[in-house]
Amino acid sequence: MLTLTLLLQRRTVGEFERSTTSCSCLIQGTRYYKPHSQAYIAGIKALGCNPEDILFVAGSSGDVVGAAEAGMRVVWNNHVGLEPKVGSNPLKEGKNLYEALSEFI
Repeated sequence: MLTLTLLLQRRTVGEFERSTTSCSCLIQGTRYYKPHSQAYIAGIKALGCNPEDILFVAGSSGDVVGAAEAGMRVVWNNHVGLEPKVGSNPLKEGKNLYEALSEFI
């Protein structure tokens, strides 16, 4: 089971509206698992959103790569201080959620 907790920002007449949405979906039927981008696409489809409207908070460098390949904007909560994997390029990396999200909320 893949559980995604996503922070969505939707534009409304000149402002940003913040809402948090969470979904769980079984991805075994897709034959893909994290960090493959198709695993994240299954979550995006379950939410009924456009990937570019989602800010994904990754917990690992592999999640950064997979979520970005699925078209989402990605920040990395690198609380352990891991080295990034090849191709990992988050919009922001932080040592905690506050640091990772500080420019977005």
